[in-house]
Amino acid sequence: MEKKNKVWNSLEIAKLIVGIAMPISIASFGVITNMTLQESNHNFSLNKIIITKRAEIYEQIGEKLNNIYCYIEEVGEYKDMTPETILKYRRYLNTKMHSHKAFWSPETFDLYLNYMDREAFALWQGEVTDARIKDDPGQKRSLSSWQEDWNNRFTGMESPTHKQSYELLLNSIANDLGINNSR
Repeated sequence: MEKKNKVWNSLEIAKLIVGIAMPISIASFGVITNMTLQESNHNFSLNKIIITKRAEIYEQIGEKLNNIYCYIEEVGEYKDMTPETILKYRRYLNTKMHSHKAFWSPETFDLYLNYMDREAFALWQGEVTDARIKDDPGQKRSLSSWQEDWNNRFTGMESPTHKQSYELLLNSIANDLGINNSR
């Protein structure tokens, strides 16, 4: 008879352990799920803030960046711009992009530097000398507003990958803004 009691006691102990473990497991699962949801909500809110800030920055830089592109490619309203205007845009864009570097993905910032410092402009032309526009002034010289001293603002040759570099930069900016840009 004593053997029967031991089995009964073992069964009761097992039921007791399961009865305690089940609510603890369910409560733990609920706490972990709640923490995960809170973290997801925080990340979503943070991403929304970052994308909103990126959009604000792009509102400030987009037109000037496009004007540099248009001037070099001689499309759009390039005839209304001067080399001084383009160099002023470059300084403005560098100030905005470098002061807001933390908001852009490393890929976008690297593509920006590549476009500005390798494709659109030639740097290090000497001390106290502005960067030069990587372009042949070609048909710009025929404009009635052309000034001869502007010739030294150009390298005389456009980068063969200028257009492609600009497109890569725009696609990366679109990606940072959460815009699906599958072309």
